[in-house]
Amino acid sequence: MPGRILIGTCSWADRSLIDCGRFYPKKTMSSRDRLAFYAVQFPFVEIDSSYYAIPQLPHVQAWVETVPSGFVFDMKAYGMLTQHLVQPQTLPPSVRSLMPRGLMQRDRIPYAAVPAEVVNAVWPEFKAAAAPIAAAGQLGVLVFQFPPRFEANDDHRAYLEALAERAAPYRVAVEFRNHSWLADAVAQRETFALLKAGGLCYVAVDEPQGFESSIPPVLEPTGPVAVIRLHGRNRATWERSGPTASDRFDYRYRNDELAEWAPRVRALVEGGIEVHLSVNTNKDDQGPANARMLMELLPESVTVAPLPDTAATPTPGQLPLFG
Repeated sequence: MPGRILIGTCSWADRSLIDCGRFYPKKTMSSRDRLAFYAVQFPFVEIDSSYYAIPQLPHVQAWVETVPSGFVFDMKAYGMLTQHLVQPQTLPPSVRSLMPRGLMQRDRIPYAAVPAEVVNAVWPEFKAAAAPIAAAGQLGVLVFQFPPRFEANDDHRAYLEALAERAAPYRVAVEFRNHSWLADAVAQRETFALLKAGGLCYVAVDEPQGFESSIPPVLEPTGPVAVIRLHGRNRATWERSGPTASDRFDYRYRNDELAEWAPRVRALVEGGIEVHLSVNTNKDDQGPANARMLMELLPESVTVAPLPDTAATPTPGQLPLFG
């Protein structure tokens, strides 16, 4: 049976997207109204805010209640679980008492300094946040995007080997940002074998090439879902830190650049793989604009409702409003 293609953006609530005024009908819409509007434009979105802090259950439940039943969320893993630096105030309240006082006084906490009992306590908190989405049948995958320093070595391979079990019963997708995992044909073969053995889905990327953090645009089905995250091809900002993500991922794709993915996506879908295309270009309305271009290139992709001529002028009945 063929798979399906889901196209959307990484977040529906970027400040740059809201402020530009070219996607949402009004800048003054509530967050719930924005999600409702987004969900009749696209059938899928990646929750990016969960990387910065584990979302509260009432917020997650509200997301589920706002979107159509067939809508799909991918959810990005909390930064501590991908070995990133985290801000102390983002730790779940139930976990903070386990953290040494000295670490709680730092601006950011390095993963290497975090006691194992803290990491072990964070896992169930993160999985609980995903539970309402999973219960509604709307959870795609948990996206684990590892930092550039997460290189291919024995410790990191062991972390990946344990990942599926720790995240169970949810499906996991893995994105690398260190070239050692896919440096050559041998490295790619070993990496994909490791992911397949652990039941982990590989995240393919479209991004600038030639940097230490660059990953080649290889598409390999290591699990039931293939995730493609499109970060843009802005070389000038790729390794720039701050001030905002929208500055780093400032890129408006050309049609021919996105068209490179179409035949490869179709080949996976024909083989029964589900493909999630997450557009991460997020300066102004670049994300929705690039996602719509993908939907035109892949007309067989899932749609929730007919796309309007312009997102800023929704057709009658298309925008469910909440009090």
